[in-house]
Amino acid sequence: MRHADLIEKMSLAEKCAMLQGATTFGTQPIERLGIPSVEFSDGPSGVRHQAGAADHLGLNASEPATCFPTAVTMASSWDVELEERVGAAMGEEAVSQGVGTLLGPGLCIKRNPLCGRNFEYFSEDPYLTGKMAAAAVRGIQSAGIGACPKHYAVNSQEMRRQASDSVLDERTLREIYLTGFEEVVRESAPKTIMTSYNLVNGSARELMDAVAAGTLSEHDIDERVDEAIELALSVGPAVAAAPSSFDVDAHHALAREAAAAGCVLLKNEDSLLPLPAHAKVALIGDFAKTPRYQGAGSSAVNCTRVDSLLGLIGET
Repeated sequence: MRHADLIEKMSLAEKCAMLQGATTFGTQPIERLGIPSVEFSDGPSGVRHQAGAADHLGLNASEPATCFPTAVTMASSWDVELEERVGAAMGEEAVSQGVGTLLGPGLCIKRNPLCGRNFEYFSEDPYLTGKMAAAAVRGIQSAGIGACPKHYAVNSQEMRRQASDSVLDERTLREIYLTGFEEVVRESAPKTIMTSYNLVNGSARELMDAVAAGTLSEHDIDERVDEAIELALSVGPAVAAAPSSFDVDAHHALAREAAAAGCVLLKNEDSLLPLPAHAKVALIGDFAKTPRYQGAGSSAVNCTRVDSLLGLIGET
């Protein structure tokens, strides 16, 4: 283990405390051993760091950050270089807010069209998913902090997500649902990975049986604590040295570039687009003034700026 000298000085209570967290989005520091707390934050399409009272549902306000296009839009660009630049910008914003690990990207395969989190996931294609996720992780971690690919694995629905059981055969699991995670681990070495809420083929019973039988030893706990210490010590310097601000204009421009790259034109009969100069355009509906540009809940970003069609085009 990399930090055996620290672990041997810790009590079992301190080890367990490190593995369960101290706050909603923060780990337990061990100050007497110089192990700092690590602050985590949603989300996959922009930093949702709650400076005050934190919750995991996105109910309370968060610090202003750039709202980048969601993963499904980024995947439509097929542009890994652009995804890496977006990841780097999110990493820069996260570290400026004291965040040591950003909880993203999301790379579950879209299995159920009713899943309320599909917009956070890249694609139904495991190869594209893995490549885009690896680029996002490289970008985020270029800021010196950790990324957290999620949700491992087969997180197919949000309704009763903590009670549902995704049942599938081994070949399907390996070739479709685990391929993206394998790709991101091999290509970008993420510092963390978030587990899924759901069961996969019922496996929670095996863990319970192992604890009851005494087969889960303190050595196993030590190995997990070693990883937690490594995370805290590896991201701490970047957080401590980071400036408290970022280039809002540059990041907004990058978000606009990414959104444009993710737009997919399915049909262009008689070359309707691009519009000729001085063309008259009717903007119909409330979305022209109040756009729908992100999902809700834990991924909702308190945007530094929001453009609208009406505001950009102007009224004539």
